[in-house]
Amino acid sequence: MKAPDTHIEADYVKRINDVFQYIENNLHTDLSLEVVATVAHFSPYHFHRIFKTIVGETLNDYITRQRLERSAISLMHKEVLTIGELANEVGFSSNAVFTRAFKRHFGISPTQYRNQHFVFSKNGKAPSNLSKSVVEEGRYVRVMNQLKNWIDMNVKAEEKVMPAVTMAYITCMGIAEMESAFGRLMAWAGPKGLMDGENVRMATVYHDSFKTTEPEKVRMSASLIVDKEVEVSGEVSTVSRESEKCVVGRFEIGVDEFEQAWTGMFIWMNENGYTKAEGNPYEIYYNDYKEHPEQKFILDICIPVD
Repeated sequence: MKAPDTHIEADYVKRINDVFQYIENNLHTDLSLEVVATVAHFSPYHFHRIFKTIVGETLNDYITRQRLERSAISLMHKEVLTIGELANEVGFSSNAVFTRAFKRHFGISPTQYRNQHFVFSKNGKAPSNLSKSVVEEGRYVRVMNQLKNWIDMNVKAEEKVMPAVTMAYITCMGIAEMESAFGRLMAWAGPKGLMDGENVRMATVYHDSFKTTEPEKVRMSASLIVDKEVEVSGEVSTVSRESEKCVVGRFEIGVDEFEQAWTGMFIWMNENGYTKAEGNPYEIYYNDYKEHPEQKFILDICIPVD
């Protein structure tokens, strides 16, 4: 989302942030225009127009996409979940309605999607329900082994209980908006003394996945971890994360290695018997990559797990 030009626009963005959070937490419930407009404190007529202007999609299109993409992530990570259970979990009225919508969006049925995309099996073997026409066994094993070797050489991964934190954040859609969002966040935080000291920690929270969502529609929170109560205004919002169990990997990588790092972490997670939890994964940064002699990021990748 572009930077707001006026105080009124900034207030609208803050209300849309509340709506994003509400939708994310309530995909299984009634998300009619009337219900969601109440969250934003707008009339349904004005909210419909404002949401489309700020987000670039109608509310109904956004909710449907969120439900389908959430279901796709579950298909990749939850082998035991039936299609009927999944349809109910993301708010569809029936298995048949869900399957038709899923096929329209992704071009294949939920079952076919699971067969093609179920993330990774243990021990580097192709999942047993994948046919040779979908994944050629030898190539699958080679790719998995290459990624595991890269992880072994580049990261120390471990289970950690991450402490409860509060984050101030600005919402952005797609990587192209990230640098500007972080710049505006730091410009807001600087006069408040939140950028002082050696323990300043910036973070990116991923509400969508690049594996299921078009890159320009991936919603992210450019975030600053704060250790005290702060007043926010305009497009800056705050959110509290409860203490949670995560698998965490410390990396020192270039910008072109992020996809490899994330894929490797999910492989490590699966190889070590963890299942992805509902919480959003995130990155915590420990340096300014522009000051690194090799322009590398030092960061933790954190994936909430059950």
